[in-house]
Amino acid sequence: MQLNYDFLLLIFTDFGCIHKMYVNSNCVGCSQCMAFCKYEAISVFGKAVISEKCVNCRFCVSYCPMKAIEVASKGGMS
Repeated sequence: MQLNYDFLLLIFTDFGCIHKMYVNSNCVGCSQCMAFCKYEAISVFGKAVISEKCVNCRFCVSYCPMKAIEVASKGGMS
């Protein structure tokens, strides 16, 4: 039986095993993260904003040229 990767991400996110993503001050609003987010979880209004639709796939981290998207530390933002 093959498990669905998206389903596993949602479960781990709900139970706090995977930390939320956040945008740091390096963001210049270039929208590259938004273009690569297959969950449509990122909007850009001068700066990227990550919504609750985020499943922590981390594609945005890979595509951000400014390294402006990070994983929040446990208990809040790092």
